[in-house]
Amino acid sequence: MSRFALPPEHVLRAREKLVLDHFHDEVRQDWDATLSTFPHPLYELIPLLRVHDGDAEVRGYYHDTRVAFPDQDHEIIDLRHSHDGSSSSSGCSARTGDRSARSPRPGQSTAPA
Repeated sequence: MSRFALPPEHVLRAREKLVLDHFHDEVRQDWDATLSTFPHPLYELIPLLRVHDGDAEVRGYYHDTRVAFPDQDHEIIDLRHSHDGSSSSSGCSARTGDRSARSPRPGQSTAPA
């Protein structure tokens, strides 16, 4: 396969499902399911130059961030596939605060329910 070609569609779909399942398990704070996504849990927080390597360190990261931000929420911004078939990545944001105070999305009503 050329380094410029994407893997076959069925491979891309399987990789995307894996990433989305991981993401949704994380949002639900189902840490056992989240950590079972990959054989070895590893979180690299590039801007902070911090690595959480292994089950205990990643669980510690989950614990610490949910204590600091108990109402943390996530939203997928973008999902991309790499051309070399080695990984998929998702861009997501973490927001905290009163969810009722969020800005409405396009087409969403601002009227109280």
